[in-house]
Amino acid sequence: TSTMVGRVLTLLKEGIPPSNILAMTFTTAAASEMRDRIGAVVGKAVAKEIIISTFHSFCLQLCRTHAEKLGRTSEFIIYGHGQQRRAIIEAERLLEHGKSDGLGDAVKQYDGDIKHSFKDKAKKWLKFVTQAKSSGQAPEEYEKKGDLTGASILRHYNEILVSCNALDYHDFINSSITLLTKFPEVYKECQNTWQAIVVDEFQDTSAMQYFLLKLLASHNHITIVGDDDQSIFSFNGADVSGFDSFRRDFPNHKEIRLNKNYRSTRAIVEAATALIHNNTKRCNHKLAETDNPSGSKITVKECHSEDSQCAFVIDKIIETTSSSAEGRDFGKIAVLYRRQITGKAFQVSFRNRKIPFNVHGVAFYRKKAIKAIMAILRTTLPGCDDGPWRQALKTLLPGDKEE
Repeated sequence: TSTMVGRVLTLLKEGIPPSNILAMTFTTAAASEMRDRIGAVVGKAVAKEIIISTFHSFCLQLCRTHAEKLGRTSEFIIYGHGQQRRAIIEAERLLEHGKSDGLGDAVKQYDGDIKHSFKDKAKKWLKFVTQAKSSGQAPEEYEKKGDLTGASILRHYNEILVSCNALDYHDFINSSITLLTKFPEVYKECQNTWQAIVVDEFQDTSAMQYFLLKLLASHNHITIVGDDDQSIFSFNGADVSGFDSFRRDFPNHKEIRLNKNYRSTRAIVEAATALIHNNTKRCNHKLAETDNPSGSKITVKECHSEDSQCAFVIDKIIETTSSSAEGRDFGKIAVLYRRQITGKAFQVSFRNRKIPFNVHGVAFYRKKAIKAIMAILRTTLPGCDDGPWRQALKTLLPGDKEE
């Protein structure tokens, strides 16, 4: 972040107006920290003019500005997981309906059994559509490969989103690429506006995000900051080979290595380095160094079940806080877990053992209970459609039969 901030300050010194600098980060937290740090040097007013944004919020803004070119209005809605799943089920139904139209007398009645089979397959098809979009594949490409069913589901799904005046999360990037490649006036406007681009956490960019950057940075005024050893978003389409692509696409680049780690203890840096050396897809072997003290050793504990893991961690927490001279300070302890479901097990155990805790990670307005309360409140507004009613009734009348 210090490097990013330093780079932006240099660009300002070089005379580039703040409103013509675009800084891309991966999280909203990183964006606001960067704005604060730039503001501390050049003042809040100047910092406010710089566009510091995540990839998705930048693309969302671009899509809203040129919504009519995408067949939407600027008030288009953003489909979350539940709405995407319903669109997938509808796409399956349309596909099945299309097949049955040619069967004449043997047309299947659209009954509960078919509906259930749609719901069962929805998860598989949603994964398929997500992967297709994150790699920028169009229905035509699946037709060429001979996957006619996949092509049809993807086409129906896209048509449903257009008719509902909606985009999903992956559409933000893909639609922005469409705007920049098919509408010269949008491309020219972006070229004139973003005279310099700075990108953080470059190792987490997907192939489509990189393609978008390449279009925006055709003036070659771009700085990327990243570390291929810290790539953790491959499940979301992140592609470490972006560094090789960057070196190839911008041959006149200048590379500066940041080898010093300011954050971690020596024990952690050495352990991480020893582990990372086994990675096969690294660009080149590099050594991280630190001036920090060694710190505590790392303990590795293998547990045979979720419950025994939970019990071990809680015993460790109680042992640590009991021996502390200042009394019990639970606020200095963090528990990191891989999957949301593991977090739920910890929450139950903490409550049983009367250990106070805060859960980070799930945004407040995305919590199930909060979403339900918001839906119930929305039903009181004039002109409320079926969505909030569905959500409110589903919460208040739990049962299997959704409709």
